[in-house]
Amino acid sequence: MKITKVLLSFFILASLVKAMEPIKSKYDFNTTYENTKKLLTQKNIPIFAEFDHSKNAKDVGLELNATKVIVFGNPKVGTFLMQENPKISMELPLRISIWEDTQHNTYIAYTDIKELAKKYAIKNNQIVENIHKLLEEIIKTSAK
Repeated sequence: MKITKVLLSFFILASLVKAMEPIKSKYDFNTTYENTKKLLTQKNIPIFAEFDHSKNAKDVGLELNATKVIVFGNPKVGTFLMQENPKISMELPLRISIWEDTQHNTYIAYTDIKELAKKYAIKNNQIVENIHKLLEEIIKTSAK
């Protein structure tokens, strides 16, 4: 019961931060996913974790279209945000979600760093803008 309450609280908090409008990829799911990982690697951005939600669903007897999340970040950058407001640590590292719908269209999305900056009253606009531009570049290059 305690775990359920914790998870419910997490999802409620997570829903308060607006995600960027998903971008429809011109590539299939696997290509979009691999493009994203390749770009992060080329930019020397550490990938901390990958979650295969469709595999996890299958493991418990459920079906889910291809859905993966890549957790990544740069401690040199994220630390500046956390020094300004440690509460933002709840949102870091950043995540990119890639999924396939029932018509086999692939979408890619990420949390809006500018919304996070507002939520946590981050004043370092230059870092926020740099992260925003980087995320847009990764998403657009991965999907278009």
